[in-house]
Amino acid sequence: MVDEQLIGYIRENLKKGFSVDSLREILINEGWDPAEVDEAFAIVQSPAFHAHEEPPPSPPKSHPLEAEPRKEAAQEEEKKSVPLPVTMLSFLGILYAVILILTAVTAIFFVGSLEGYDLTFLNETTLQIPLVPLEEIAFLVNFLAFLNIVIALVYLLGFLLLLRMKRSGWIILMFMGILSAIINGMNLGISFGTGNALILVFWIAVIAYLLIKRKLFI
Repeated sequence: MVDEQLIGYIRENLKKGFSVDSLREILINEGWDPAEVDEAFAIVQSPAFHAHEEPPPSPPKSHPLEAEPRKEAAQEEEKKSVPLPVTMLSFLGILYAVILILTAVTAIFFVGSLEGYDLTFLNETTLQIPLVPLEEIAFLVNFLAFLNIVIALVYLLGFLLLLRMKRSGWIILMFMGILSAIINGMNLGISFGTGNALILVFWIAVIAYLLIKRKLFI
């Protein structure tokens, strides 16, 4: 009769994935009789023996394969980590938005400080152009300044979301970037300016990078 301990040892190690040959060699080297070892393997591998075993519990249906969660975890980790170009573009964009806001606020305060001053000395002889009433100038400057503040806040929101690798940041900056590139391109067509050229180059770089790395955000 074959030793029950031998049968149990073979059964457990076969379940762990050890091969028959490796287990047979180990047992024989430990002093077990080869004939008894072969008989124990025959018992363990027989259908009758497995019929008396309790079937293993079935895994839950929602349990994914082991490779899938690793792949998904790697993708999630890649999305969570912020690449260096994204960090650099985001900080440059945030700086640009802050400068726009400060410039607009300065313009509003400057126009406001002119109220009450007599500007009649700026006549047509001095300026060679018709003198525009201060109220109209103030209204135009304030309107453009508030418009720039709103645009700058949208830029700021987009770059902050981009820094957090959010899809909404990608969408905002793609839309605003294309719009800004078109406007600055038109301005350059009318009159060349270093500032407009630098802004145009910046937005072209942002748009190109976001298109190339869109899978990180979408």
